[in-house]
Amino acid sequence: MLLILGKKFSSVRTKQNMVTQNKGISLVEMLVGISIISMVFVILFASFQSMLTFAERNRLRANALMLANEHIEVIRALPFDSIGTVAGLPSGTIPQLETITYGNHAYTRRTFIQYVDDPADGLGVADTLTADYKRVKVEIGYVFRGATQTFSLVTTMAPKSQESLAGAGILRINVVDATNDPVPIASVHILNTTVATSVDISTFTNADGTISFPGAWAGGGYEIYISKSGYSSAQTYISDVANPNPTPSPYNVAENSITEVFFKIDLLSSIHLLTRLWPVRGRFFDNMNDSSQLSLLTDTEIVGGALTLGGIAGSYNTSGKGTSVPISPASLGEWLLFSYDAITPPNTSVSFQIEYDTGGGVFALIPDTDIPNNSTGLATSPIDLGGLDTTTYSSLRIVSTLTSSDSVSTPEILEYTLSYHEPVVPVANVPFTLTSGTTIGTDASSNPIYKYATSGQTDATGEWLSGDMEFDSYELIVPSHHVAEACPSLPLILEPDTDLEQILTLTPATAHSLSLQVTSPLGSAVARAEVRIVGGSLDTVRSTGSCGTAYFPALSEDSFNVSIKAPGFAPFTTTIAVSGQVESSVTLSY
Repeated sequence: MLLILGKKFSSVRTKQNMVTQNKGISLVEMLVGISIISMVFVILFASFQSMLTFAERNRLRANALMLANEHIEVIRALPFDSIGTVAGLPSGTIPQLETITYGNHAYTRRTFIQYVDDPADGLGVADTLTADYKRVKVEIGYVFRGATQTFSLVTTMAPKSQESLAGAGILRINVVDATNDPVPIASVHILNTTVATSVDISTFTNADGTISFPGAWAGGGYEIYISKSGYSSAQTYISDVANPNPTPSPYNVAENSITEVFFKIDLLSSIHLLTRLWPVRGRFFDNMNDSSQLSLLTDTEIVGGALTLGGIAGSYNTSGKGTSVPISPASLGEWLLFSYDAITPPNTSVSFQIEYDTGGGVFALIPDTDIPNNSTGLATSPIDLGGLDTTTYSSLRIVSTLTSSDSVSTPEILEYTLSYHEPVVPVANVPFTLTSGTTIGTDASSNPIYKYATSGQTDATGEWLSGDMEFDSYELIVPSHHVAEACPSLPLILEPDTDLEQILTLTPATAHSLSLQVTSPLGSAVARAEVRIVGGSLDTVRSTGSCGTAYFPALSEDSFNVSIKAPGFAPFTTTIAVSGQVESSVTLSY
């Protein structure tokens, strides 16, 4: 009985195992399987798509090759004198551009035929005939997957008999940039309806910026238009009512001679014009009449309008310092100069250091990277502070150091000045005219016609943006104001590939004024020079702008003593008579 039960139990367990072994796959196993199958199908689909793309690309290219070959064979079958394009050089009946549909796809076919002067029998005037053979280029264009593709074939065709061509010459076109370097791949368009057969062709310059047309029909009326993306343009101009005397006018080609013409184009530029008032000059000045401008005196004192060492003759201190009150302009555009006047007997010296407020009234030395030699002391006058960042260095003070190795002598600081400009103030809505130096002809009254001429005005912020303009010399006139300083100086010179910022500093015109240009021995402008003029009851100081001009308006008709100080230059003095609006210039020496 027990044996039978054991067998039954064993049988039941075996069936359970069989049930376990015959279970279906899990959800995870199913997802893994689906992922693998999907990846396989994606790879197969991508491969199939790639094969279709490859086949389509090859089919279109093969069709382009066939169309080009077929066209060249048709051209080869023509008589040599008939090989030419409609309105081409040479002329013929072959269209320059046509659209063909083949295999349910559109193709464009461009045919360019040109005479070639073979160097084997001489070039140009050394050759009795410059049209030795014809070069034929057939270019097929088509669109594949949204992108334009091109395929081209080039061949040459020579006459069976001795070459001959009557009534023609060579038109050679050269395209150069502003420095007379060649401009390759410049577009050249030629029009002429007055010669034996009309001409209307477009092509490009070669690597040398040149394209030649041997076999160009003799005669006048060759209109030429030069362009290139991102470049200025050049052209000939036809005579009309507005321009009866154009320059350059359409060119003439003489029989059996070379007509060589030059056109100049270069990268486009732009002008950013700013109009602003002359900045207000401010200064911190201490004439040492008292100690009100000094925050700290250490072993020094004010005596007789000078800062001196403490003590008396025979017992002067060997060193001492004087520190100015903080200099914190309420409205600061730029720092200009620090200058001083001092007397230093033998065995004495004075030097200065400029400190800045690091925050909370704590002052520290401005590093030498911003004011050279500041750490050891400044001992020349004036000192240029124009490079100081006005945000970091918004509050300064002057530390004076006096030394003497002779107890009976003391140096004396008579005065010092720290000058600055307030922020510039824009002048809104200023009308102006801008005219190019290049002309394209004259009118019936022989007045010049300019290639570029515009009238405009600055906006509410005193600015005007030109957009694309070509390199040239431009005359800029502001009729409503007096231009106290133009930076850069006028006329405006616009170089290729340049975004030029042109600043005009304006003032109302006055009956008598002085505009003084200060330059270095090398001819460069001296910025932030301190110019003082004294005459009659006037004693005033102005600093030169970034282009070296100091402007003094509303003067009396008089002679003025002029003194100039500038860092790195010797002091300069002269006398200038002012009557009317006087413009003068001085050259400083080192």
